[in-house]
Amino acid sequence: MRRAALWAAVIGLAVLAGAPQAGAQRGQRFFERLDANHDGVVSIGEMRAMRARRMAAIDTNGDGRISRREFMSARPPWARGRPRPRMARRRARIFSRIDADRDGFISPAERRASLKRWFARMDADGDGQLTRREFIEARRRLRGGPARRFGRLDANRDGVISFNELLDRRADQMQLIDRDKDGRVSRREFLAGGPRDGARLARRVRLFERLDADGDGYITPLEHGLALKSWFSRLDANADGRLTRQEIELRQFRSDR
Repeated sequence: MRRAALWAAVIGLAVLAGAPQAGAQRGQRFFERLDANHDGVVSIGEMRAMRARRMAAIDTNGDGRISRREFMSARPPWARGRPRPRMARRRARIFSRIDADRDGFISPAERRASLKRWFARMDADGDGQLTRREFIEARRRLRGGPARRFGRLDANRDGVISFNELLDRRADQMQLIDRDKDGRVSRREFLAGGPRDGARLARRVRLFERLDADGDGYITPLEHGLALKSWFSRLDANADGRLTRQEIELRQFRSDR
């Protein structure tokens, strides 16, 4: 399973094959931070307390409101490395949803109303508190899950992912990593946006070494393309040059056994 997860992470299908487990682990850690009294459930009061602390940190001028600029420039506590363009777009959408009156600021009332709506959507049984299971399942549902991620890779919306669609998507991501724009991804560039210590860093280092086939310290487009092709072929169960959701789910099932 570890080998499959490593390959998935670099080639870009971790969002499909490995992300459910990773997402659940992140959800569990987030749940534990929210559960301030450690009673195994999260109340809306606990969520308000954490949100209030976060918003106070974002409100740099201390006027009690969050401007769009403050919201967009604030660094999430979990973020590492340079913010990704996709994250910026997502945060812009979140700001627009919370800013109900479209005045360019999030007021305390708007923040409370947004949190109340969000909590209600997560509270499946309507009992006013979130269990760990409710919390994790709701996060997965609200974020769209594997189906939404599959859709991002399926550029022409035909219900399958071709190798070229996957290659184009990964090429865009590799260009973002390539900070000096020399057409190659160095070891330093590859490691810069990821974890900086522990087991995850060690896995990322091994991942780079696998992709850097000639051991020169760089991942070239050719090396990246060959690794991607190899992994794609292993997922493509019927060898028709296309990946369906069923093929990806089958791969994950076999990796988990």
